Amino acid sequence: MGSIPLPSFGTSRQRVFPATVTPGEQATVTKLSIVDATVARFSSCAAVWLYNATETSQDITLHHDRLRQTLRETLDDYRHFTGQLRWATEDDIKPGDLNRRHVGRPLVSYGTPADPGVELVFASYGQRLGDVVPSAHDRRTTKKAWIATGFPQDELLPKCKLAFNLSLAEFDGLPGVAVQVTRFSCGGWAVGVMMSHCLADAVCLLRFVHSWAARTQALIKGGEGATLHSRIPKPVFEPGLLDQHAGLTDSLQPDAKLVTLARSLPMHRYDWWATDAPGYPAWATASSNATKPNNQAEIKLSPSTFPPWPTWDLSAPVDHVQIRFGADKVARMKQAAQAALPDEQQHQSISRLDALLAHMWILINRARQHQDTQEQVYLDITLGLRTRVSPPLPDTFAGSPILLGHVSQRGSDACSAAGLGAAALSVRRMM
Repeated sequence: MGSIPLPSFGTSRQRVFPATVTPGEQATVTKLSIVDATVARFSSCAAVWLYNATETSQDITLHHDRLRQTLRETLDDYRHFTGQLRWATEDDIKPGDLNRRHVGRPLVSYGTPADPGVELVFASYGQRLGDVVPSAHDRRTTKKAWIATGFPQDELLPKCKLAFNLSLAEFDGLPGVAVQVTRFSCGGWAVGVMMSHCLADAVCLLRFVHSWAARTQALIKGGEGATLHSRIPKPVFEPGLLDQHAGLTDSLQPDAKLVTLARSLPMHRYDWWATDAPGYPAWATASSNATKPNNQAEIKLSPSTFPPWPTWDLSAPVDHVQIRFGADKVARMKQAAQAALPDEQQHQSISRLDALLAHMWILINRARQHQDTQEQVYLDITLGLRTRVSPPLPDTFAGSPILLGHVSQRGSDACSAAGLGAAALSVRRMM
């Protein structure tokens, strides 16, 4: 196990807003997509970027001022990130809306002085960057398997409540996005960004940070202001573009054909409202109540199963390991998986990612001692929807257009190296 990380110390905390002020008191209210609503229960979408010390980062005040300025300029393109997430009410459903259901439908309201803004924290950390994480060179060579359990992720992400994060019932006045800039004792620094998941998936988060980074680099170098605006891709925040692919009609009754098609997808369908489920935790009630209709008893719910609460032990110790596989090793995994397929399936192509995921799944199942397990075990995989709809959504589509699909096998079957080909092919078919 890693050493206990030192606490980071916040030097300032503030809410920031777009650099360009828009006139008027009327809020822009945008209902998020149906798919965005499905990830509202997810933990926050978050990541940490680490940087070595540079000459331009030595002046702490100037460095912070630059980052604050360019963050606000970036928010000019992502104004909804500074808005208020909340649940839609009946009054938010307008004539012509194809999706007339408001219960459990998140929206974001932005563009007024009442917006919660983005939480921005500047902090310091009492260790050198090299003591926190191996260098990029070491991770490519001597530490390809890095035990990262001691990495102080929680100290490098803002300690801030986000809307919908701890409970779906908590959102009023809370930001949807928070940022922390942390300085290490050596002069290196980290940028931690955390977002409510219904606002952004990993792709959207990356584009936001890349946009912020490009503006910061331009400010430091100077002379790029005239061309920067045209070079940075602008986000497309139109959740309705995704809902257009849902086959919605003005009928309140579900389309049987669409239901059958949706049910054919390999996905978990859990009844989060079932308080009689084994192991149901009391803390889940507030979130469930926030998304329940008042007339629940009159609504026919689609078939679902109890969540496997007893198997989700959030207090169990977990090690975090980062493994770097070389291209040659991944290529050999692909070859081994393809060769393990029966002759009648050899025409089906397996990708390197399919083989890598299958390989890791088999190792995890072994570590969990599923060799004699006859129950189904699952590999959940995130599927992006931007390119899966026709016509595809723009690469810059802002939101969280993702689904969680799964591959399942009996535990005993999912532990054998001989099953690498079958597992990889299952991943390919699901994806």
